[in-house]
Amino acid sequence: MDIDKAKCVGCGNCIPWCTMGVIYIAADAKAEVNTDECVECSNCYRVLKSEELPPFPVWLVRRP
Repeated sequence: MDIDKAKCVGCGNCIPWCTMGVIYIAADAKAEVNTDECVECSNCYRVLKSEELPPFPVWLVRRP
């Protein structure tokens, strides 16, 4: 699974949906996937493609 860095706002909404726990926020403040451990279940994609949560408020709550 690859994350489109141009669309990612770094809100972290995808992290809790990863069944393998391999999504994290990288140094560039964008989500990244550890492709060595990702099993490509697409759970993150299925859940977030129709997400109703606005990214900016979620980012404010979850930012480091």
